[in-house]
Order: sequence, then C-alpha cells, then structure tokens
Amino acid sequence: MEIIYSCKERELFSNLELMKKKLKIEHIKMIVKRVNELKAFNNFQELLNSSIGKPERLTNSEYYSLRIDKNYRLIIKPVIKVYSAEEFLMCESIEIKGVVDYHGGKNNWIIK
Repeated sequence: MEIIYSCKERELFSNLELMKKKLKIEHIKMIVKRVNELKAFNNFQELLNSSIGKPERLTNSEYYSLRIDKNYRLIIKPVIKVYSAEEFLMCESIEIKGVVDYHGGKNNWIIK
C-alpha cells in the first residue's frame, strides 16, 4: 500500500539517524517493521485479515491502531470516503498519524 504521513514529525519515518536520536531502539525496530509490512499489503482489507500488529479500530474514530509493543501503537487510517468491506478491498493508501501510548487515559505521543 501507499503510505501518507500526516504527522508533523514525518521525517522520522525516512531518517533512521534522526529516529535513533529520539526513540528507543526496540521502538525503532518495530516501527520500521510495521511500516514495511504495511507497504507489502495490496489493500486495507488484507491488513485487517492479517494478525500483523493486531489491527483494531479506535472507538468513535476513523483511525486504527497497530501494536508496536505492549503499550505503544502505530495510528493509521485508510484513505477512503466510506467505511465498508468493498472500500477496504479497493483501499490502496493509508495515512499514518503517529505512534502513541493511549492507555490509562493518557496520550503519550513518541511520534506526532
């Protein structure tokens, strides 16, 4: 799939050295892995059918989360107008909003 970065710190995704200055190495490895996995899918439905990152739709939101570790999630959104199985099959682009720990009522963004 094509990836669109909507986060302010989008340059982190294409600059490993910059990422190393800001993030823990275990987060870097999983973020890079998840992004590469996303690129390999043909459409959004393939991602949902996989167990990679345990995709979950966020409550009352157009966004989905993919696990980076037990707390941090890569926040993504399919680039579609209507949320339906047919649209998911045709969706070949996703938007990455960032990486966050939203557990316990907090929003600790490590990439925003």
